[in-house]
Amino acid sequence: MKLLSNLTAIPENRVISPRRSALLGALIVLLLLFFVWWQAGIWYEDQLLDEQRAQESIDLSLHGNALSASLTHRFAIIEGLAAFVRFDPSKEALDNNFDDFTGDLYSSTEGILYFSVAPDGVQRYVYPLNDNEYVLGHDLINDESKIRADVQRAIQTHKITLSGPFELQPDVLGMVAIKPIYVNDTLWGLTTMAVDMPYILKEAGLDLPGHPNIAIRDDAGNVFYGEKQVYENGPVIQRIELPDGYWELGIIPTAGHTTIQDKIFIFKSAGLIIVLLLTVITYMTINRQKRLILAVKKRTEELSKANEELVSLTKMKDLFTDIMRHDLLNPANLVRGFTDVLFDMEEEEEKIQVLQKIRRNNEKLIDMIESASKFSKLESLEEIEFETIDIKNIIKKVVDDFKPLLEEKQMSLEFAAKGEYNANANAMIEEVFANLLSNAIKYSPSESQIVMDILDAGDYWKVRVTDSGEGIADEDKPKLFERFKRVDKSGVKGTGLGLAIVKRIIDLHGGRVGIENNPEGQGSIFWVTVEKSR
Repeated sequence: MKLLSNLTAIPENRVISPRRSALLGALIVLLLLFFVWWQAGIWYEDQLLDEQRAQESIDLSLHGNALSASLTHRFAIIEGLAAFVRFDPSKEALDNNFDDFTGDLYSSTEGILYFSVAPDGVQRYVYPLNDNEYVLGHDLINDESKIRADVQRAIQTHKITLSGPFELQPDVLGMVAIKPIYVNDTLWGLTTMAVDMPYILKEAGLDLPGHPNIAIRDDAGNVFYGEKQVYENGPVIQRIELPDGYWELGIIPTAGHTTIQDKIFIFKSAGLIIVLLLTVITYMTINRQKRLILAVKKRTEELSKANEELVSLTKMKDLFTDIMRHDLLNPANLVRGFTDVLFDMEEEEEKIQVLQKIRRNNEKLIDMIESASKFSKLESLEEIEFETIDIKNIIKKVVDDFKPLLEEKQMSLEFAAKGEYNANANAMIEEVFANLLSNAIKYSPSESQIVMDILDAGDYWKVRVTDSGEGIADEDKPKLFERFKRVDKSGVKGTGLGLAIVKRIIDLHGGRVGIENNPEGQGSIFWVTVEKSR
């Protein structure tokens, strides 16, 4: 929209109506959207073609697998016939058992036209003989025939070889599988099996014969079924592996790729409507924008004035913080000093208790002033400077600082981190560990244990402080890191700012804070993450 404003901007010394500016902008948008609409139509058509080809590929894969399974099943049958002959290739055995054996094979599998056994290449045994008398006596090796070259290839490769499909008889389209039989590494003869090709293809779910968009070719590129033009029109191809080569089953849609035209028409029509709607919206937007310029200018002036007031209020807040820090802290420190003097001078138990109460509340006041001052300064910071700091050493220093308080409550602290834990941090990170340890000491009973550790969390170090306190209720956990939010604990001093300061410092470090229940018993686990140095 900024670009349109620049294109439709008019010098101040010329007067032009908002309507004219809007018309100019709408015309530019119309041209751009029309180009996008045209390109989108081309892209959508390509997508539909790809999707249709993908679906065709899935369908063809199913048909191809079915065809391959059908052929493999029949290859196993001719292998069985060859094994039968090799077991006892004598004339007497074949005369007595051939019909029975092949009769069982023939009746158990449909789509087979005949079986034959050809000792020395001459077909002397045929089943069923009815309608297949023309096969008897045919010399497969020496007589000129359609399958002679395939017979020679079978003899050379010792594998099943397919010949055809071709017309075995008028209106009988078949394919002949040829298997050479070797006895003691010497060619004994051949077994053949003729299959009904239309039945095989129908069994595979293909609508052959005569389908104009389905074809099959061998590994030499010869199309032996269907039309050659199928392979010239970018068909989807499924490869079918055979014992002595492979076939390629090719298919194109029954109606070509014209079936997607309706979808393209709907897509382009909807797109054109959207283009027109966007053009109208553009006209209305530019027209309105011109009328709002004065209002925006006025509002900008008001916001500028409000911003100046906010800056003034910020300065007043900083001034108040300084007053609180210096003018309130000094009297509080005087109260602390005189209270200590009176405490040393007084011997009456009742007065000592009063002085202890004064000292306790004065310390709370000083802590509150210090925390509020720190938090105020942290809130005003947008970013901080970082350096490489070994946070293990920082934590050790904090632990040393709190040893007197730990000894006073007869508490133990475990911190067994070894090695270097270099982090990308600011020196104020010490305040985080001090606040977490202070809280753990405050909320844990005397003679309990606190555990501090550092875990490797990928790009961050995760520092955990585990206490033995009463634990935190789930509904209170989200509030703990807010200002002046503190779970009610009788007899525990605190301003409610400690964890808020922790969160603010960690936020400035780009880390996270959290609290979990101690899985090993009573208490809580407070944790923060600090980015590792690189």
